[in-house]
Amino acid sequence: MIKKLIKFVLAGGISFLLNIAITYLLTEVLGIFYLISYSITLTFITFMNFWLNTQFIFKTKTSHKKRFLQYLASVIIFILLNTLVVKVLTENLHIYYILSIVIATAIFTLLKFFTYDKFLFKEN
Repeated sequence: MIKKLIKFVLAGGISFLLNIAITYLLTEVLGIFYLISYSITLTFITFMNFWLNTQFIFKTKTSHKKRFLQYLASVIIFILLNTLVVKVLTENLHIYYILSIVIATAIFTLLKFFTYDKFLFKEN
């Protein structure tokens, strides 16, 4: 389990850096509202992370179509919760939106790992 967690954190780190870079680019360079930029980026990252999870982290061999639908449902829930945390931190606590994303990512990383490891990518 530790080996999977390390791979998950490394893949998550790559996703996180892309998330920050793309969100920043869309917001600061293209002038898109930060929550829209963040949502667009999370959508892109979702597909990339599913591929990383199935191929390198959890190495699942079965039922990728069904698993993707389950993954998508869990990601939607995590995105909604994540976006809510970012919104509250940014708009209510007046934390810079990039720092809010860092905090929200830290909050949800372990929760996602255990959800994916125990339920979503567990081979029957």
